[in-house]
Amino acid sequence: MIKIREYTFYDINQIVKCGKNNLPLFYGIFDMLINIFNTNQICYVAEENNNICGFIIAEYEKIEGSKIFNIHIQSIGVNKNKRCKNIGSRLIERLKQNYHKQISLYVKKDNIRAISFYKKNNFEVIKKKINYYKNYFKNESNDAYLMKLIKL
Repeated sequence: MIKIREYTFYDINQIVKCGKNNLPLFYGIFDMLINIFNTNQICYVAEENNNICGFIIAEYEKIEGSKIFNIHIQSIGVNKNKRCKNIGSRLIERLKQNYHKQISLYVKKDNIRAISFYKKNNFEVIKKKINYYKNYFKNESNDAYLMKLIKL
Protein backbone atom coordinates (compact mmCIF):
# COMPACT_ATOMS: atom_id res chain seq x y z
CA MET A 1 0.00 0.00 0.00
CA ILE A 2 1.29 3.42 -0.94
CA LYS A 3 1.29 6.06 1.78
CA ILE A 4 1.59 9.83 1.25
CA ARG A 5 3.47 11.61 4.05
CA GLU A 6 5.72 14.56 4.77
CA TYR A 7 9.34 13.96 3.89
CA THR A 8 12.07 13.52 6.48
CA PHE A 9 15.76 14.28 6.17
CA TYR A 10 16.38 10.55 5.70
CA ASP A 11 14.31 10.57 2.48
CA ILE A 12 16.52 13.02 0.59
CA ASN A 13 18.77 10.46 -1.15
CA GLN A 14 15.73 8.49 -2.35
CA ILE A 15 13.98 11.68 -3.54
CA VAL A 16 17.07 12.67 -5.54
CA LYS A 17 17.35 9.16 -7.02
CA CYS A 18 13.65 9.18 -7.97
CA GLY A 19 13.96 12.60 -9.56
CA LYS A 20 17.12 11.83 -11.52
CA ASN A 21 15.80 8.50 -12.78
CA ASN A 22 12.33 9.69 -13.76
CA LEU A 23 12.43 13.37 -14.77
CA PRO A 24 14.07 15.18 -17.69
CA LEU A 25 15.29 17.89 -15.28
CA PHE A 26 16.00 17.52 -11.59
CA TYR A 27 18.14 19.04 -8.86
CA GLY A 28 21.48 17.65 -7.80
CA ILE A 29 21.90 16.70 -4.14
CA PHE A 30 23.43 20.09 -3.23
CA ASP A 31 20.58 22.10 -4.81
CA MET A 32 18.08 19.69 -3.30
CA LEU A 33 19.45 20.29 0.19
CA ILE A 34 19.32 24.06 -0.26
CA ASN A 35 15.74 23.93 -1.56
CA ILE A 36 14.39 21.43 0.92
CA PHE A 37 15.74 23.27 3.96
CA ASN A 38 14.28 26.59 2.85
CA THR A 39 11.62 27.41 5.43
CA ASN A 40 9.09 28.08 2.67
CA GLN A 41 9.38 24.59 1.17
CA ILE A 42 6.84 21.80 1.28
CA CYS A 43 7.73 18.24 0.40
CA TYR A 44 5.59 15.12 0.46
CA VAL A 45 6.64 11.64 -0.55
CA ALA A 46 4.81 8.55 -1.72
CA GLU A 47 6.19 5.53 0.09
CA GLU A 48 5.69 1.82 -0.46
CA ASN A 49 7.51 -0.78 1.64
CA ASN A 50 9.94 1.86 2.99
CA ASN A 51 10.87 2.95 -0.55
CA ILE A 52 10.11 6.38 -2.00
CA CYS A 53 8.24 5.93 -5.29
CA GLY A 54 7.16 9.55 -5.77
CA PHE A 55 7.48 13.06 -4.39
CA ILE A 56 6.25 16.63 -4.74
CA ILE A 57 8.29 19.70 -3.83
CA ALA A 58 6.68 23.13 -3.68
CA GLU A 59 7.41 26.59 -2.41
CA TYR A 60 4.78 28.60 -0.60
CA GLU A 61 4.13 32.22 0.20
CA LYS A 62 1.44 33.24 2.66
CA ILE A 63 -0.82 36.01 1.43
CA GLU A 64 -0.60 38.77 4.01
CA GLY A 65 -3.71 39.13 6.16
CA SER A 66 -5.13 35.86 4.87
CA LYS A 67 -5.14 32.15 5.61
CA ILE A 68 -4.48 31.44 1.93
CA PHE A 69 -1.10 30.50 0.48
CA ASN A 70 0.30 30.89 -3.02
CA ILE A 71 1.94 27.57 -3.84
CA HIS A 72 4.33 26.94 -6.72
CA ILE A 73 5.15 23.32 -7.51
CA GLN A 74 8.84 23.10 -8.28
CA SER A 75 9.03 19.39 -8.97
CA ILE A 76 6.84 16.32 -8.96
CA GLY A 77 8.06 12.87 -9.88
CA VAL A 78 6.85 9.29 -9.77
CA ASN A 79 8.85 6.18 -10.60
CA LYS A 80 8.09 5.09 -14.15
CA ASN A 81 6.94 1.66 -12.99
CA LYS A 82 4.43 3.28 -10.59
CA ARG A 83 2.85 5.76 -13.02
CA CYS A 84 -0.86 5.63 -13.90
CA LYS A 85 -1.67 4.52 -10.35
CA ASN A 86 -2.86 7.94 -9.10
CA ILE A 87 0.29 8.57 -7.06
CA GLY A 88 0.97 11.95 -8.67
CA SER A 89 -2.69 12.94 -8.27
CA ARG A 90 -2.60 11.91 -4.62
CA LEU A 91 0.51 14.04 -4.03
CA ILE A 92 -1.23 17.06 -5.59
CA GLU A 93 -4.37 16.36 -3.52
CA ARG A 94 -2.31 16.30 -0.32
CA LEU A 95 -0.84 19.66 -1.24
CA LYS A 96 -4.31 21.07 -1.95
CA GLN A 97 -5.73 19.76 1.33
CA ASN A 98 -3.06 21.34 3.48
CA TYR A 99 -2.38 24.58 1.63
CA HIS A 100 -5.64 25.65 0.01
CA LYS A 101 -5.90 25.96 -3.73
CA GLN A 102 -3.72 28.79 -5.12
CA ILE A 103 -1.29 26.44 -6.90
CA SER A 104 0.85 27.04 -10.00
CA LEU A 105 3.66 25.31 -11.88
CA TYR A 106 5.74 25.49 -15.04
CA VAL A 107 5.84 22.61 -17.51
CA LYS A 108 7.89 22.21 -20.67
CA LYS A 109 5.69 23.13 -23.63
CA ASP A 110 6.40 19.90 -25.48
CA ASN A 111 5.88 17.61 -22.47
CA ILE A 112 2.46 16.47 -23.66
CA ARG A 113 2.17 13.67 -21.11
CA ALA A 114 2.79 16.03 -18.17
CA ILE A 115 0.42 18.67 -19.55
CA SER A 116 -2.30 16.04 -19.91
CA PHE A 117 -1.66 14.87 -16.33
CA TYR A 118 -1.95 18.41 -14.98
CA LYS A 119 -5.13 19.09 -16.95
CA LYS A 120 -6.59 15.87 -15.51
CA ASN A 121 -5.81 17.34 -12.09
CA ASN A 122 -7.67 20.60 -12.85
CA PHE A 123 -4.79 22.80 -13.95
CA GLU A 124 -5.11 25.06 -16.98
CA VAL A 125 -2.55 26.80 -19.17
CA ILE A 126 -2.36 30.49 -18.26
CA LYS A 127 0.46 31.70 -20.51
CA LYS A 128 3.49 30.65 -22.49
CA LYS A 129 6.94 31.57 -21.17
CA ILE A 130 9.55 31.85 -23.94
CA ASN A 131 12.97 30.27 -23.21
CA TYR A 132 12.05 29.39 -19.62
CA TYR A 133 14.36 26.35 -19.75
CA LYS A 134 17.10 27.92 -21.91
CA ASN A 135 19.92 26.97 -19.52
CA TYR A 136 18.81 23.34 -19.16
CA PHE A 137 18.01 21.80 -22.54
CA LYS A 138 20.27 22.03 -25.58
CA ASN A 139 18.86 21.66 -29.09
CA GLU A 140 15.29 21.40 -27.83
CA SER A 141 12.34 23.68 -27.32
CA ASN A 142 12.95 25.67 -24.16
CA ASP A 143 9.50 27.21 -23.85
CA ALA A 144 7.21 26.46 -20.92
CA TYR A 145 3.61 26.89 -19.96
CA LEU A 146 2.58 28.46 -16.70
CA MET A 147 -0.33 26.39 -15.39
CA LYS A 148 -2.62 27.19 -12.48
CA LEU A 149 -5.12 25.14 -10.56
CA ILE A 150 -8.68 25.89 -11.63
CA LYS A 151 -10.97 26.75 -8.74
CA LEU A 152 -13.88 24.34 -8.83
